[in-house]
Parts: sequence; structure tokens; C-alpha cells
Amino acid sequence: MLKAIADTHTIIWYIFADSRLSQTARSTIDNLAANGDWVGFSIITIVEIIYGSSVFSMLKI
Repeated sequence: MLKAIADTHTIIWYIFADSRLSQTARSTIDNLAANGDWVGFSIITIVEIIYGSSVFSMLKI
């Protein structure tokens, strides 16, 4: 069951184990997953990730 919605930074920081994600947020996601619940995200999150990666590629960052 969907229990939470995460924004773009939360998704990216969680996937890459970035220290900017709070321990509370990380624990919440981990606990939801351990219970078989889902953390969702908006379709705009996908757009932001694609756009962001394109910009970084063009700038060679």
C-alpha cells in the first residue's frame, strides 16, 4: 500500500545514500519498505531527474 510520497531530492539522496537526507527520512523509507509498503513519487520527479541529468551532461559537470 502507498504510504508516503517523496520529492525529487529525497529519491535521489536515498538512492545514492547522500548524507543530506535526514536520518528520519531514511528510517521512514526503510521502515515502510520493510513492512512491504510503498513510497511513491510524482511523475514530475522523473521529468526533473531526466532534465537535471541532461543539463549536467551538457555542462560536463
